Amino acid sequence: MQTVNRQRASTIHAVENPDSVRTYLPVVECPGQLIERGRSNLLHGNDAAVNRILHSTVFRAMCVSDGTVLWIDGGNTFNPYIIVELAERCGYDARKFLSRIRVARAFTAHQLNSISHSAITEAEMHGIMFLSVSSVAELFTGEVRWREGMDMLSNSLNGFGELTARHGCWTLMTTSVDVCGSNEMERIMSTAFDRITGVQSCNGSIEISADGEVPAVNRWNAHHHQRSLQEFEEEMC
Repeated sequence: MQTVNRQRASTIHAVENPDSVRTYLPVVECPGQLIERGRSNLLHGNDAAVNRILHSTVFRAMCVSDGTVLWIDGGNTFNPYIIVELAERCGYDARKFLSRIRVARAFTAHQLNSISHSAITEAEMHGIMFLSVSSVAELFTGEVRWREGMDMLSNSLNGFGELTARHGCWTLMTTSVDVCGSNEMERIMSTAFDRITGVQSCNGSIEISADGEVPAVNRWNAHHHQRSLQEFEEEMC
């Protein structure tokens, strides 16, 4: 699935540097899918698929461009051994690749929200060329009340969007939450991202879906959280 937020795309322009490398970068294992500097992109699908693609795409970016990767890990999914394996397989010094990745892990919605704004200063200090945010939506649906979670999610995505536009970096985020049921989540996602690509892992291969819909969070996913009847009624008001 690939949708384009044309309103946002028309107002954000990648930072142009005549001496820089490429503007577009292929999303590894997703034929025909490109991410552009200064644009926000979301991968939506199951954990195995989006995590595999994110690691491979970050590695590809480091192969073709100098600079630092800022990895905001909201799902404890960053795996340095995957980067090491890819580097060694391609004949690179794995230690140099790992030294270019700065990881900030968030374990709560409030932490991820805070990081989304402090990351701008981090990017200015370290020459960020790639912003990676894994599990960008999950924390905002399980540990906080729905209204607060939606406000913080919107605020966080605005922070990441500002960083992306200001520094003209490649930006790729992931979410693996179920889809259905929330017009508000659809609105937040559709206005925050320039492109949303849905992927699934089937028998070890990656498949790209195309139903034209923006993903939303299922508030009643028992694997993530449980809500009281009173809180649910408050959300409906």
